[in-house]
Amino acid sequence: MAVRREYDETTDSFTARSYDSDGSVTIMRARVDDRGVWTFTGGADVARAAQPDSADERGAVRSTLTVSPDADTMTAKWERSDDGSSWQPWMDMTFTRMA
Repeated sequence: MAVRREYDETTDSFTARSYDSDGSVTIMRARVDDRGVWTFTGGADVARAAQPDSADERGAVRSTLTVSPDADTMTAKWERSDDGSSWQPWMDMTFTRMA
């Protein structure tokens, strides 16, 4: 059986997958820095609903996810690029732990 490498030493990143209610699977790259801040990046195939018709194959999305020191909340700032170089806000999210 082949072993799939989830960690890529050359990019210092992990494979990240998300699954939606339509049965779609999205694959992105995920990195965590020394402060515990996660960064997710993916190509134009990620979040197609967020991409306008004018987006080309260089399009991309990225997110920065920060967990609070008490681990009770985390925030995510999502951005998208239609051309792979200029970025614009897409959505901001806040998650709160329910006790």
